[in-house]
Amino acid sequence: MLRRLLPIAAACALVPATALAAPGHPGAPAPAAAQRSCDWPTFGHDLSRDFATTCPSIPTAATVAQLTPRWVVHASDVVTAQPAVAGDTVYVGAWDGTFYALDLASGAILWQQGLGAAAAAPWTDDHSDAYGQITSSAAVATVAGRRTVFVGAADSLYALDAGSGTILWRFDADPQQPTGNGEIESSPAVWQSTPNGHPWVLVGSDSNQSTDYPGEGLWAVDAVTHQAVWHFNPETYTGKPLYGCGNVWSSPALDLEPGNPDPARRAMAFIGMADCPDNSPSGSLASLGPLSLPAPTGQAPPAPRPCPTDGTDPNCHGSYDYSQRWQPYSEAIVGVDAATGTPVWSYQPHQPLNTADDDFGSSPQVFTLPGGRRVVGEGSKDGAYYVVDRDSGALVWKAVEQGNGNVQDSQAVGGFIGNTAVGRVGRDGAPQVFGASRSTPRCATTRPPASRCRRTTRPPASPRCAASTAAAALRRGRPCRAPRTAPAPSRAASSTTGRSTAPCAPTTPPRARCSGPSRSARPSPPVPPWRGTRW
Repeated sequence: MLRRLLPIAAACALVPATALAAPGHPGAPAPAAAQRSCDWPTFGHDLSRDFATTCPSIPTAATVAQLTPRWVVHASDVVTAQPAVAGDTVYVGAWDGTFYALDLASGAILWQQGLGAAAAAPWTDDHSDAYGQITSSAAVATVAGRRTVFVGAADSLYALDAGSGTILWRFDADPQQPTGNGEIESSPAVWQSTPNGHPWVLVGSDSNQSTDYPGEGLWAVDAVTHQAVWHFNPETYTGKPLYGCGNVWSSPALDLEPGNPDPARRAMAFIGMADCPDNSPSGSLASLGPLSLPAPTGQAPPAPRPCPTDGTDPNCHGSYDYSQRWQPYSEAIVGVDAATGTPVWSYQPHQPLNTADDDFGSSPQVFTLPGGRRVVGEGSKDGAYYVVDRDSGALVWKAVEQGNGNVQDSQAVGGFIGNTAVGRVGRDGAPQVFGASRSTPRCATTRPPASRCRRTTRPPASPRCAASTAAAALRRGRPCRAPRTAPAPSRAASSTTGRSTAPCAPTTPPRARCSGPSRSARPSPPVPPWRGTRW
């Protein structure tokens, strides 16, 4: 069940630091005029999810080592969401459901609001979460003249007034099962120029590998009417029962090409699908709830999982046959017509019915290659970064940086789990991809010339590299690796031309170290009164 297990330290503070990968947007649409160049209003900075900025005050390779925290705010629980910055305010949520608005200059708490199970009635969401009430990163946009914050909590999409924190509305992805296992970990994307003239909020939903979750997949919610415009559930779309193979816990990217001759490709959303597990009682992975293990030798296998009787899965008849769970969108990068929710293409690199736990959890990114070809890139837990054609989904190239780190069958803890960044670096301005994959304790960057891959190292600038990640810049599908016997440099390596650097951050920010054991080693905290019997 550890399909999303990743190294998470107990969040002791919110520190104003921006993950800057590379200056320049690789073919991304220009930001709205009202958006300041140094704002970061949504996950990944913009709808292409490139994690790059043209902000003139960003650190350079020469000054990044001089960064120090300006302020620290101690949150009420773990914080794994990326803060959004809009104007003079920082917005971010914590695992206990507390959502914060902080003053950008001082870190002062401007307001805080309880969401999910922490929200007051009638805004409470009692769906069970696997990690935290808020793991979604906020998106800040203007709707009908009001600056609005959109964020997922439990299994609901919330809209908040950006100035006061007042809850404006809540959209429940699974109202049929109000205490079910659904959750929105995905970060919203706000599309302003929609067919009906209302802003739409696109967000993924996930059941944490549970069977019988009708809310899985990608939603488009009208920000004015608060109703679903469309819902793409890969399993119901293909007529399959709800096996748990249609989950989206990554965040959608959006790309607009109004001049595209194909109407279905003029506005496209891109999503990465989670793994397609065997949830049968005798399979490699039991669903959330009481753990079901294979029967001991000599005993009869457990009975098949029966279909629900509450009408939540109309395609299931009798019991679930997990040998039939695979469909064309399982464990895939998928391009969707953003106007209708209809899938346009699917790229599937994995073997059908595998149990390797190789989700696409690193969100898609849209960028332009030299020559003008528009592409979509995404990393997988299998350790590869895939680049496919924006219009067709055909593979352009892939680069394997690390393996998937399988602990055992159905439990992978390596590969690309966190997001990559795309930016233009160097004199030629060619786009490069920067990513961190969990497997080997080393720090490296690549910039392979046409003939061969070379590297040099700079003098160390920090005491050590992050012990659990390997930073890499991948270009044109071929990674450049240091010899495994070589000591890991503590600062990024660059090419012999000196055109590219990828800084390797220390494991914890200066003067903001979290103390105590990691979350996985700590005992469970006491049950808060508002959480009932499950934390």
